[in-house]
Order: sequence, then structure tokens, then C-alpha cells
Amino acid sequence: MTNEYIDMMKAQGWKVYYRPAKGIFKGEYCYVTDGTNIACAQWSDGRPSVSTVHMPNRQTGTGFQFADRITAETVSKAMSTVAPSWARQSDVSSVHKYKNWEAFHKSNSFNSELVEA
Repeated sequence: MTNEYIDMMKAQGWKVYYRPAKGIFKGEYCYVTDGTNIACAQWSDGRPSVSTVHMPNRQTGTGFQFADRITAETVSKAMSTVAPSWARQSDVSSVHKYKNWEAFHKSNSFNSELVEA
């Protein structure tokens, strides 16, 4: 299933990044970007999902689960969403999106290990 998801995302013109195998990576998630906006797609345990991505904070972590299907539409919407409609105003206020992929990639050593698929 991994290749199907990655191929679909790349066919949209997006770049896909993953973490090389180092014991914890099992090929079950990736980050996808249009260069500015970022989403995370995960398909561990046969349960696909798409999440938004924002700067870490104590109130809302690093993103919101956006959808339980990985499609071009859900990934596109997750990339551009600040917070889902069900989020409280205080949650929305806590969200600060990364300026672009480069800012996310350079934000810490963990993110800087991501490589393009």
C-alpha cells in the first residue's frame, strides 16, 4: 500500500518525504508538501489517516487528524487547513503553521533527517 499512496501524492506534483530505516521507521508514514503547505499521511496497522502539520505547542501538539482516508482531496485539504472545523477557538489560536517546507525541515534534527521519496 505504501507505494500506491506515495505514487498518488507524487502524481499530484507534491514532494513526499520519509524517514530512512533506523529501527523505528516501518514505512508507515510520510510528509507531503507543495513546497509551502505540509500534511502527514499515515497508514500503520491498516488504518490510513491524514493530519495537518503545524509548529509544536502544548495545547494541540504538532497537528490535527484530518481524515481517515488518504486521497488527493484529503491530503490537499489537510495541507491548507489551519485547524479542522470542530476545533475550539483556543485550539485554533494555538496553531502556527510553518512558513514552508524548508522551515519545517530545518526546525529540528528529527525533521532534518527526512529524505525525499
